[in-house]
Amino acid sequence: MADLFEKVLIDRPIDDVFNTMANPENAAKMFANVTEVERTNDQEQQVGATYREYRQLTNRRVGTDIEITRYEQGKKYSFKSTSNGLTVEYGYTFDTEDGKTKVSFEGTVFPEKLMMKLTKPLVVRMLKKEDQDHLKYVKQYLENEQE
Repeated sequence: MADLFEKVLIDRPIDDVFNTMANPENAAKMFANVTEVERTNDQEQQVGATYREYRQLTNRRVGTDIEITRYEQGKKYSFKSTSNGLTVEYGYTFDTEDGKTKVSFEGTVFPEKLMMKLTKPLVVRMLKKEDQDHLKYVKQYLENEQE
């Protein structure tokens, strides 16, 4: 069962929204705490493509490995983020609603190490605080920055 949920309507064509969101290298443009994203294999925007994402959290820079796990053009996009014994699966579904693009997000936390399993509720709360409005930032970027 998913631990994180969010939905948003974006006033842009579905292909624009999908293509922007399904490219991890755009994260630094959309999210203030993402400082850099680099591709780590020769695949790009397809299942199996891997990236390293860096975020600035309070007073430290944190890196996480990202792998695209699902890529259905204009419909579904998923990736998993792995760091320090914790995997988070992020899944996005794209639909058209009233001439806008509806993006639905579900995130599931999978603790791999014992300490992460014991602290999963705390980790989920931290992720909710960090990522709870991430689709609002995507909406703002796509509707304002790309006009």
